Amino acid sequence: MIIPRPVLAVLLVWLMIAVACGGSSETPRAGSPAAGTTAAATVAPVPGSAPSTSASSAAVPVLTDNPVIVARDNVFVPAELRVPAGREVRLTLRNEGQALHDWQVLRAANPDGSAIKTPLIGASALATVAFTLTAAGSYAFYCEVHPVEMRGMLIVQ
Repeated sequence: MIIPRPVLAVLLVWLMIAVACGGSSETPRAGSPAAGTTAAATVAPVPGSAPSTSASSAAVPVLTDNPVIVARDNVFVPAELRVPAGREVRLTLRNEGQALHDWQVLRAANPDGSAIKTPLIGASALATVAFTLTAAGSYAFYCEVHPVEMRGMLIVQ
């Protein structure tokens, strides 16, 4: 049986995520930094916020350079994001769960080798990360605290 390359690539990414979950608190490195990537992160509390139920994982992802992703215990909504290649993206993570959460991209890094990620944030907090990916493709993302349950795909077009 011959497995098509795109299917094999997705299976390989999920295998790397599963292997990276093996008890270490260090950020898994799944490949070398992607050329032309930059990132910076900020954190802010959400004053007087209550958990929202408006985000839906059933919606078709729209190409945007200002995506908002919601972290709940223990799932990202939406689990798939589409962003433009070659333009700065300002992603906002909103924690609607009670646990600590973050958002990290695998197989892409800043020019200095540091990860494209938000800091860990508590309940009812926001974090924003700005980055630019010049190479189109699919990049897995996950939460460092819940790497098995909280994962998804960043599609750069």
